[in-house]
Amino acid sequence: MTLSNQKEPNNIYEAEDVDAVLEMNAELDYIQNQQINLSIDSVDYFKDLEQVIKDKPELFTDEVRRYVSEFTKDKEKMISELNEVTQIDTTNISNRDEYIAAYIEEHIERQRKSNIETIKELRYPTGLLQYFN
Repeated sequence: MTLSNQKEPNNIYEAEDVDAVLEMNAELDYIQNQQINLSIDSVDYFKDLEQVIKDKPELFTDEVRRYVSEFTKDKEKMISELNEVTQIDTTNISNRDEYIAAYIEEHIERQRKSNIETIKELRYPTGLLQYFN
């Protein structure tokens, strides 16, 4: 049986499908990055509120004190974790569209490198490498 005689399976993904999934991943990564950055930025506000609680404890319940204390912990740890999970350099990125474009570009580059390594490990004919460079 030749390739031209084989029936195509019904579950083939088109390039547009892959692009849509990649864009969704980029959007989710952007949202997650924004959430973590907001948490980091809010630590200072919660520290100010914690000081107000110390100055006037009679105005706050124990539940509020516990809640506020949870948000004043480990700013440095959050920054470190953000740096670990961030896959792109965000220093020159100022908006959502730039972030998504940079994420997609970085993802495609990582995938290209991964494909090259996988082909080498699987010992495919080296002629296939021309399609991934």
